[in-house]
Amino acid sequence: MKFKSKIGWIFITSLVIVIITAILPIIILKDHVKGLICLIVMLPVISFMLWMLLGTSYTILDKYVICRNGPFRETLELNNISSIENCINSRSSLAMSSNRIKILQYGSASPIYISPKNKEVFLQMIKSKCHNLYKQN
Repeated sequence: MKFKSKIGWIFITSLVIVIITAILPIIILKDHVKGLICLIVMLPVISFMLWMLLGTSYTILDKYVICRNGPFRETLELNNISSIENCINSRSSLAMSSNRIKILQYGSASPIYISPKNKEVFLQMIKSKCHNLYKQN
């Protein structure tokens, strides 16, 4: 089952600021060539952010969870998940919102943070498929 990411206000605000920053020079500067140069310079950043916005999802398969965030991908083995719990933080991660799920894996010290839109259904599905969970919150 595929879950779209919840999008937090911090990401949306950042995207709007970047877009305004890219378009404003065209409006303000009388030299439209310089304004277009600013827009062209900002296009890769805008494209990257839109890719992350539109390309973030979490897919639960029989034995894996595939986490996609634009160009970034992480595949988690369900049998390797040691704990899963709700959390709120703004660390850089595969999550587009600060209201997240923290996933720990056996043999890994660094957690993975994700933010599916329908967290309760996601958690319920993961917990039903993960038989090696240390704790369930």
